[in-house]
Amino acid sequence: MPAAPGPAHAMPATPGPAHAMPAGPGPVHAMPAAPGPAHAMPARPECVPVMAAIPEDEYTSVTFLLVNSVALHGDHCPICQHVEKELHKLSHALNCSIQGAQHYDKCKNTESFAPSAPILLQHYPLYRVSDAMCTGVDAAPLDERNQLFRERYDVISKNASKKLLWWFKPRLILSGHTHHGCEVLHENLYPEISVPSFSWRNRNNPSFILGTFSRSDFQLSKCFLPEERSVLALYCGSCLIIVLITLSRIKMFRRSLHLPYSLLRKDKTL
Repeated sequence: MPAAPGPAHAMPATPGPAHAMPAGPGPVHAMPAAPGPAHAMPARPECVPVMAAIPEDEYTSVTFLLVNSVALHGDHCPICQHVEKELHKLSHALNCSIQGAQHYDKCKNTESFAPSAPILLQHYPLYRVSDAMCTGVDAAPLDERNQLFRERYDVISKNASKKLLWWFKPRLILSGHTHHGCEVLHENLYPEISVPSFSWRNRNNPSFILGTFSRSDFQLSKCFLPEERSVLALYCGSCLIIVLITLSRIKMFRRSLHLPYSLLRKDKTL
């Protein structure tokens, strides 16, 4: 699946198998989350992190599944076959862990994970027709929202999307690639958030997401960088002020030199 030109923001895909990663211990940050099943983020939240009062076993038992979107082309290439095999194996192990069925014959010798649905991370979004349903200050411009997405180019294929949702039933999907923000609820169950580009080259108001994840819940907060035009205006205004101050100082310096010269001329005439 060829990638569109320009850097995309969230978790670039690299060749290799998919990996399920339990989160390691460490401090987490709590950000205010808007109510709703898809955990919609406020447009301009407070971005100052505070420590969350979450028990250690809560934030050390979160499974993140990093998927190589490029390998989901579906053309049975060697890399694609290997990744699909790994995904199916991980799906089986995760389902065994969630159901607590490691003692059953079919779940013996499987890797153990946290007994909660994973958080899916990938570069390409899951299949959607367009960005027509996307809203917010970081959504695609109005003239681009109704442009149809191409499977295996703008989004992964419909078949690959169904497989990922069927195998893993993720409680959250984080993706990127489109350079614009969007929140989608797949099958009315699985929320996906497309993270916009973190570059002024692609948009005037880049942003990033801070998140807190526990075994049973997650909280997200979107934080915006200053708009590019505001920064340019600030730079230009600062340069203009520096130039004006410099010119006024030069003018005052010349006047200070001119005063002694005038006094000397008067003395000579006397």
